[in-house]
Amino acid sequence: MDTRSCTLWFGRRAVVWAVAVCLVGLCYCGKTTSSFAAEREIVGVLAIAAEPDVAESLGLTDNQRTQLQEIIDRYESDALEMAASLRDLTPDQRREKLAALRREAEKEGLALLSIQQRAKLEQTRLKREGLSALVDSSLADRLNLSADQRTRIRELLEKREEAVTAVEDEAEADRLRRE
Repeated sequence: MDTRSCTLWFGRRAVVWAVAVCLVGLCYCGKTTSSFAAEREIVGVLAIAAEPDVAESLGLTDNQRTQLQEIIDRYESDALEMAASLRDLTPDQRREKLAALRREAEKEGLALLSIQQRAKLEQTRLKREGLSALVDSSLADRLNLSADQRTRIRELLEKREEAVTAVEDEAEADRLRRE
């Protein structure tokens, strides 16, 4: 990918990112734990597949990249149009609306990929999510995790989130003391 294409790609992503953050804020009214969570709230794993380095590692053709980007753009536009109507819904209803949109986008986008490309994309997603991926019921089912194991994983993730928040709060307090 040349410098101009990369600049355009990241520029468009910045606009979409800002809008997606607003949508996610409407849905969760709280923090997200992933650096790419906002965009993924709309297009799911397609957001990962569209990243230039991931697209290259997946071996996506120019045609696949173009079609994938068209799908992403369309669903992000749909989400923007949907944003006003989301305000009148409960947080659970908003999450479900976005989840339905995300499932549709993923289904359409993943259909463009070969079996091998989908498998490699899933591996990339799991690597990025780490332990958090185990909360996904489909992965937990594939791994035959018991209810106790799933509960323990959730507890560990909650403790990790609390620890991260405490460290962030302490770092912010240190920064403010130094100013």
